[in-house]
Amino acid sequence: MIESLAGSIRRLVFHRPPLFTNHQLVPCFASIWNFPMQAVDYPLISFDQQESVRDAMQLLGLWEFGEVVMNTERAGEGNMNMVVRVATTRQQIILKQSRPWVEKYPQILAPAERSRAETDFYRLISEQPDVAGKMPKILAADQRRHLLAMEDLGPAGDYSDLYAMRQLVAMPIEQATAWLAKLHAISLPIEEREQVGCLDLRKLNHQHMFLIPLETPSAVALDSICEGLENLASEIRGWPDLVAKSERLGEQYLQTGEHLLHGDFYPGSWLRTEAGFRVIDPEFAFAGPSEFDLGILAAHCVLCGGDEKSADDVIESYRLAGGSSIDVDLLRSFAAIEIIRRLIGVAQLPLVAGIEPRRTMAAIAKLWL
Repeated sequence: MIESLAGSIRRLVFHRPPLFTNHQLVPCFASIWNFPMQAVDYPLISFDQQESVRDAMQLLGLWEFGEVVMNTERAGEGNMNMVVRVATTRQQIILKQSRPWVEKYPQILAPAERSRAETDFYRLISEQPDVAGKMPKILAADQRRHLLAMEDLGPAGDYSDLYAMRQLVAMPIEQATAWLAKLHAISLPIEEREQVGCLDLRKLNHQHMFLIPLETPSAVALDSICEGLENLASEIRGWPDLVAKSERLGEQYLQTGEHLLHGDFYPGSWLRTEAGFRVIDPEFAFAGPSEFDLGILAAHCVLCGGDEKSADDVIESYRLAGGSSIDVDLLRSFAAIEIIRRLIGVAQLPLVAGIEPRRTMAAIAKLWL
């Protein structure tokens, strides 16, 4: 399904990069985002190339004499990066590498510097045990190779099955809002706020969240995902003032704000582990309005079967967890745009829903705008 979806993306005129050996250059790509030409001049890792994994561990100082790689495998269904679970005769860890493209949609270029944003996020939360304790620890990092070694949280799966279950009762709203309340309470010096995150990655996400879903023709063959979805997209694009509202929200998204945000707080960034709820993948982190993280959470409550009260549920849970005061209208507006982009944009979800449930989701988005 991923391959067919990626292959249907229109207007993106570059090709999937082949598997490059170390230090080979990626050919130049044309990009609708006019990113600088990207080249891979650092060694790449792959779950099916154990030698690349061993070399990476040596570079990170994690390899001991006599150690042997026993197994390597893909760690989950990561969207953005190459993520490898490594088991050796001495340890089990996660290796994560950013490449200048999106791992799930390799037609789309993305700044490899996003790994630095993730490393910075972990640094900023390091003295906040209620936040850092719910995330894997970074064991080592190599910024030139855009490579992180991380603690393996053991047998775990993300919460993406919620989209098929469509039972809001299974959504970990209390755990999620408790973690966000602690995260958003972290004090960021004014001079450091501009430095948080990867601005080029935020600009890419801005395109996919606030602009591309509202353009015609659709960037994805929507009827191949769900019959009738193209007609729904046309209806959504006809809503009064939608484009103007989305552009205004997009401008707010690109501005620097007060709070440290995760930036991609949805079920694919949460893990069920033996120790409980955990959070991963903060590469979209930035300093911005707390309503953005909360809006994403509220949107995915709807996408997982919730109704128009989902935003109120998130707000109340966040308040009980000690969260800061919020702008309810702004939260709902961010949530509405996230619902729209997940219904008719490139970044599709594993929704097990026909056109009528999707219409209901769209109606909630319209109500919240």
